[in-house]
Amino acid sequence: MATVVGGSSAETLGGVGSEFDVIFGQGGADTLTGGAGQDTLAGGDGDDLIIGGPEADRLSGGNGNDIFRFATVIDLAGDVIGDARPGDRLELTFASDLTFIGSAAFSGAGSELRAEKITLNNGSAGLRLQTGDATLTLAGGVYIVPIGAGAFDVVDNQVINGTNAGETLGPTSGADTLQALGGDDVVRLGLAGGAALGMDGADTLIGGNGADYLNGGNGDDVATGGDGYDTLLGLDGADSLSGGAGGDSINGYAGADTLLGGSENDNLSGGSENDLLIGGSGRDTLGGNGGNDTLIAGDGASSVSGGEGDDRIQSGSGTDTLAGGAGNDRFVFATLDSVYSDRIVDFSQGDLVDLSAMSAFLRLAPDHFTGIAGEVLVTPGGIEIDMDGDRIADRSIRIQDPNDPASHVPLEPITAGNLVFRYGVPLYLSGTAGDDQIRGSNFDDSLSGLEGNDTLLGGLGADSLFGGTGSDKLVGGSGADLLRGGSGRDVIVVGSDDEVYGDGGIDRFIFDQVVSAFIADFNYGDRIDLSAIGGLVFIGTNEFTNSPGQVRQGHEYINIDYDGDGQADASIYYRDDEGAALTLVETSPGSLILEASRPVFAGSAGLDRFTVAVNPGLTSYAVNGNAVVFRDLAAGDVITLNFSGGVGTPTYRGSSGFSGNDPWQIVLREQTWVGETYVLKGLSINWDSSKTTDTLLDLGNFNGGLLVNIVSSSDGLQHAVTLTATGGAHRRVFGDGTDNLLLARAGGDTLLGVAGADTLLGASGADLLNGGMGNDMLSGGGGNDTLIGRAGADTLTGGQGPDLFFFNDADSRRGSNRDVISDFDAHDGDIIDLSSIDADPVTAGRQSFAFIGEARFSDSGQARYSGGVLQLEWTGDGRPDFEILFIGTPALPEAHLVL
Repeated sequence: MATVVGGSSAETLGGVGSEFDVIFGQGGADTLTGGAGQDTLAGGDGDDLIIGGPEADRLSGGNGNDIFRFATVIDLAGDVIGDARPGDRLELTFASDLTFIGSAAFSGAGSELRAEKITLNNGSAGLRLQTGDATLTLAGGVYIVPIGAGAFDVVDNQVINGTNAGETLGPTSGADTLQALGGDDVVRLGLAGGAALGMDGADTLIGGNGADYLNGGNGDDVATGGDGYDTLLGLDGADSLSGGAGGDSINGYAGADTLLGGSENDNLSGGSENDLLIGGSGRDTLGGNGGNDTLIAGDGASSVSGGEGDDRIQSGSGTDTLAGGAGNDRFVFATLDSVYSDRIVDFSQGDLVDLSAMSAFLRLAPDHFTGIAGEVLVTPGGIEIDMDGDRIADRSIRIQDPNDPASHVPLEPITAGNLVFRYGVPLYLSGTAGDDQIRGSNFDDSLSGLEGNDTLLGGLGADSLFGGTGSDKLVGGSGADLLRGGSGRDVIVVGSDDEVYGDGGIDRFIFDQVVSAFIADFNYGDRIDLSAIGGLVFIGTNEFTNSPGQVRQGHEYINIDYDGDGQADASIYYRDDEGAALTLVETSPGSLILEASRPVFAGSAGLDRFTVAVNPGLTSYAVNGNAVVFRDLAAGDVITLNFSGGVGTPTYRGSSGFSGNDPWQIVLREQTWVGETYVLKGLSINWDSSKTTDTLLDLGNFNGGLLVNIVSSSDGLQHAVTLTATGGAHRRVFGDGTDNLLLARAGGDTLLGVAGADTLLGASGADLLNGGMGNDMLSGGGGNDTLIGRAGADTLTGGQGPDLFFFNDADSRRGSNRDVISDFDAHDGDIIDLSSIDADPVTAGRQSFAFIGEARFSDSGQARYSGGVLQLEWTGDGRPDFEILFIGTPALPEAHLVL
């Protein structure tokens, strides 16, 4: 026999094998485990956990609220608790599927547990707890009350048993336990509270003013708590449980139950079937658990969770926090009072937000409030309601995705104009050769017009719109959109924080709101149209004068002072991709349509001479702030620069090369010029004010391989650099990190963009195009080309021939930051090479991706293609880590992927 004695602190004490152990816990909240053998366990002071184990043990909790745990019937058999007291608890973990029948006789059906008052051998009162196979004896005049899942509280009440017939029990004067047994009974507790056990039958249980315990048992029961902090349990049957006054705990368990909260902070919990839970006027907590439940929040700030099943969750008049749980749930807002800064914390696919009960006086707004009372606006963060038409939200519902709470949830009406909203999915849509109208959703869509004069409407979300060829109209809508007009005379309506490219052609950028944006390739002839914004006046380059609505031009930006405080409320930044500063001129006084303009010097059929005054303080070649265009130049034309401020005399050099220490040097090609207009192409300028020596080379025609390395200074001309190859195999390296145009001709050329927003145009050879950093445009032309976009949101066009598109893991991101392949053709032999990306960065070595077609991600290391988007996932969170958008490619064969 082993004897173990604990100390004054909380300890875990155990016996030795199958010996007869004696274990004393002494002070502290101890855990005592006897194991095999007939053990004696005494907890002593503190709230102890006592586990006797197999064979007949003698157990004593001592002072404190102790727990006696029995894992199996063998653990229970023959045990004696010598000092069971009110506040102690029995945990029969094996008995969760047994029916507690009180002191009634066993019915013979099995799976029953009964408790019977007995007299012990010493003449004192005791309680015998019996299953069909084992007996536990409790010394002391106590009784037990079931609290669910095999757990029983020890109580010191009088136990009054009814019969198996329908009858009325109580009320009594004490805090007694009234046990109705069989029949349809009425059990009424007294003022002191107590416990009412309905057992079998359709019982009615009525609490008193105390803290009551009402357990309906089997049958369709009705229980009302009354005053006090009550506990109501429905167990089996379709029960109706009402807490009444006091902060109550109400649990329906099995059956389709109705649970009603009261005037204080109640906790309502449904069971496995279809329950109805209705909160009261307190700060209630409602949990549906299993089944397709209906949960209705009350007047207080409630917390409502549907649990499993397709639940209907209705907001109350407080600031509620709502969670649907698993299943397709409907969140209902029936009145304006029910919309009060509420929050849905787990909105996902299949769920709905339902405002249709208010459709008589609410209407769906477009992408902003228009000043009409009762407008409902879908925003990136949820739903807002303008009740009085002042364009300011008066009520709101915040909606969160459980997998990414910081992001916005894309909502869309299930039908046009409807006030029932669902979780939508981004659209990947492409047009035809005709004139298309393509409309996006409330999500991060990708729309491509392709050929024709198309209209692209983005809607909510961070959309990517590509006009393609033709004269297109692009409207991004809400969200930070990427808008690319493509070739043609495009109209682009710009929203807040949009990134905009007109691309080829003369384009018009319309602003109908005072917002900030960035136009990445604003060129001569392009227009910024502010006419739709009322109350504006263009003041040129003058400073603000604290008058409302002033618009002024700075260096590559426009500032708008809308409120007249002398500070910019919005800024429109633009960049001339030809490397010159533009002047904005109103097309007519007061039109607010600002056109990019600059002086044009045109040559004639004879020899021409140009004389230009230059301010040396400028960082680009300019005349009065306007970049200069020289066109129709020919060999023998002379351009003279007159400097002010003592910078020095410019030097003209021919094709023989350069020497000298002049800060400016000029090259004029001694050959026939081709084309209509050249912007600083016939004139090559390199100016570094921090140096006295610069070098420029006019190489003319050359044969064989050539390496050209161009480095521009930080304060010189740092915009467009153009090289054209005339034939053969050539390599071009650009170290200036600016926006370059690289042109190949026949032969296998290598074009390297390095940094900047570069344009790389291959020709008929097998070219290698590497964009480097920046948002580049790569076009292979004919031949078997290799295209590498590298970092940035690149647009890749292979052209004719079997082309290879090569990617690293950092080459393309999600949404507006992803690369675009515009002409992937599996029939032409095109290949996507992802072999440098590791599908499992944690595992040593490089792991391949598993292609799953259109299926959703279920594990890390998977690749999928759906809706024109190739997605890779390698972090294991179920969200894509890498995306490529394909234009006009409905299917992507796995055989054309190197995974």
